[in-house]
Amino acid sequence: MGFNAKAFAAAFMEDQSRQINTRVAEAREYKRELKENAEESKSKIDKLAQLGNLAKSEIARLRALGFEDKHINPAIASGPKGLFELSKSAQEEAARRNFRAGQKFDEYEIESLIDYSEDFAYSDTRAEDFYEMNTALSKPSLASTQAPERGLVKTLFGIDLDDTVRERLDKDAYYDGYSVMDINEISKQETYDSVAPGTYFSFTPTEDFSPSRAAESYLLTSQRVDKVIANRKANGKYIVDGASSLELEEADRKKELFNQIKILTRGNPTYLDTMKDVIGDDISQEDMAELEYGNLEGDNLERKLVKDLLESNPSIKQDAENKFSIIDGNKNMKLL
Repeated sequence: MGFNAKAFAAAFMEDQSRQINTRVAEAREYKRELKENAEESKSKIDKLAQLGNLAKSEIARLRALGFEDKHINPAIASGPKGLFELSKSAQEEAARRNFRAGQKFDEYEIESLIDYSEDFAYSDTRAEDFYEMNTALSKPSLASTQAPERGLVKTLFGIDLDDTVRERLDKDAYYDGYSVMDINEISKQETYDSVAPGTYFSFTPTEDFSPSRAAESYLLTSQRVDKVIANRKANGKYIVDGASSLELEEADRKKELFNQIKILTRGNPTYLDTMKDVIGDDISQEDMAELEYGNLEGDNLERKLVKDLLESNPSIKQDAENKFSIIDGNKNMKLL
């Protein structure tokens, strides 16, 4: 009996036809499942978008208070609540210091309030972009899914149709700019996943400063001022008649330290009481006096004046009616 080529071909094509129909049906079912999953995952897109908008608002608030990307990003990387806790703490600190509209913390001040991992690698990344990097809601990426070349045989026999389905479902926006494949990919991811796990971040408000914390803060401030002065010196700021002027350098350092200590005492009046001996000659006596009296008013200012007068002038006497007499030359003044 000879080989019947026609019968073989007919049987082969019938078998392949069944397989092609099966593959097409499976591809259609796969497409239906992907679209159903995307439909169910729309709510996650909405929630992530809302969270992203909230994050942008908090970042804007922090920027308005003087915080930069290098300060904000470690808080974002520290955990899902890090950004929002930093914003809340910064706003409370500003309120505690009675900030005026538009007033900002300066860099020295911010560095004294926060602490974070020294080896943090994302300081230069825009905070809005960095927050997005740590959450599942990435930007739409239409047409990013490419099916491999299938060739003539695979095309004719319906082989590897799933790849084609994914490519087609990624071409067009399905919801809020995202394709079906975008949405399915987002739905698989955790809402928050830090790109820098283990990042340490803390915020210490001034009201919680202990003496040791205050001393540490002043040391850091002093070191930062020294770096600024060193940079200015390297850039030739203190050159007079071709030579470096130590007097100009020291005066500039005192001025910078005074400006920073003034900020700290404005936010925490007890800071100066704790740190006066440590500060010592780092600022002039005139600047120290301005700091001591500048934050006082009313009864507190009067008590401070009387106390200093009594301690510094031995000719002051207190009578039975609690009136203080100050003998200044031939004049006898009374301070009630």
